[in-house]
Parts: sequence; structure tokens; C-alpha cells
Amino acid sequence: MKKINILIAIIAAGMLFTSCDSNEHEDHMNNSQMESHEGHNYSDKSAELGLNGGKKWQVNSEMIMPVREMETTINSFSIKGKGDYSELARELKVEIDQLTSSCTMTGESHDQLHLWLLPHIKLVDELSKANNDKDCSSKYEEIQASMITFNEYFQ
Repeated sequence: MKKINILIAIIAAGMLFTSCDSNEHEDHMNNSQMESHEGHNYSDKSAELGLNGGKKWQVNSEMIMPVREMETTINSFSIKGKGDYSELARELKVEIDQLTSSCTMTGESHDQLHLWLLPHIKLVDELSKANNDKDCSSKYEEIQASMITFNEYFQ
């Protein structure tokens, strides 16, 4: 079993040496794109978001800026009260595109960021497809919770 885990780790490490920068995000990622984002395979459902030895993961400056813009957009929407959820989803997709196009991270911090990011992208996509206030409100609350999770695991 230990040999299999080592083999999997070697294969995963080899996959990390490819760049994240691509224009694939213009289609706002469908499920298959999300699972193999930029040539990385993230379909391993057993991988879980965790801390870096009890500490938050460092996100580089190129990538933290779009995340903070997303957070501001989400918080501003909440302060304004009920608004146009489809416009919020469009704004968040633009910010996600900025984030993914600035992907320069590598290693375990990169992998951990993707464990947060891919479900976050899916939530934004689901918000854009929601067709009633109840569903929109529910997805918005999940997106808010996702940003809280980001801040629990990353800095």
C-alpha cells in the first residue's frame, strides 16, 4: 500500500510541473474542465482541504488580489441587500478568470488552493444557472461560506 501511495505522489508531482496559465477559463469551466483544470487531475475525491502543518497556506500576491476582489464583491452584495444575482455571478466569473489566468503557484499550496477553488467555481456556476430567488439566495450563502473557508485555510 505504501508503494502505491508513493507512486501516486510521484505521478501527482509530475503533473504539477505544467503551468496553470490558459484561456480554458473563458468557457467558465464545465465539470470535466474543473476536474482536469489546466492539465492537472483534480478528480481524486479523497483529497481534502487541510492546513499546512497547522498553519494557513500562503497564496502568492498575483493570486491573492483576485481572491480579495471576489471577497469584496461578495461582501458588497451582502451590504447592498437583495440584488441582481445574475450580475453577481457574472462579476464573480470575471474575477475567477483573473485568478485562474494569474496562476503561478506550484506544489502543495497550489494543490490545496485548487481543492478550495474548484468547488467555489462550481457554486458560482450554479448561481448563474439558478432561476428563482430561493435558489439564488441559497447559492449566495454557500458562496459566502466558501469565502470563509478560504480565509480559514489561506493567507
